[in-house]
Amino acid sequence: MNFTAGPAPVFAIFEVAQLYYAHRYIGPAQIRRKLYPLDTSVAPPPYWFSIAWIVGLGADYGYQVRLFLVPFGLIRLMAFVMIVVSLIGFMVRRHCGLKWGLVVMTFEGALRVGLLLESFSFMVYPPRWLHHLGGNL
Repeated sequence: MNFTAGPAPVFAIFEVAQLYYAHRYIGPAQIRRKLYPLDTSVAPPPYWFSIAWIVGLGADYGYQVRLFLVPFGLIRLMAFVMIVVSLIGFMVRRHCGLKWGLVVMTFEGALRVGLLLESFSFMVYPPRWLHHLGGNL
């Protein structure tokens, strides 16, 4: 197995966990009640959890850049799309409210999870048609 492929499922699980916590803290119930996420009765996460989450986000985006540096064409394309989706998501979320921010984050996370798992499958199990093209992903 390619050593670059190994962390992909871990980061896919991280993306799903990020969506879970976003829905928990900025969920539809808080949006319907027009509550700001930091003012709700839900206890904020502990300090160490926040630091670990920031480190996880940095590692996730670092992994996307690392995938972009892999010399295989399709993997680089998927990494490029993941980076572009992340940047567009940041820009859109910055200029919309909580309700649409949650929708954008969900859509962005779903795209990134799909691309991570697809790049993992291409690195671990290259398709048969690839051998006819010279084996270059």
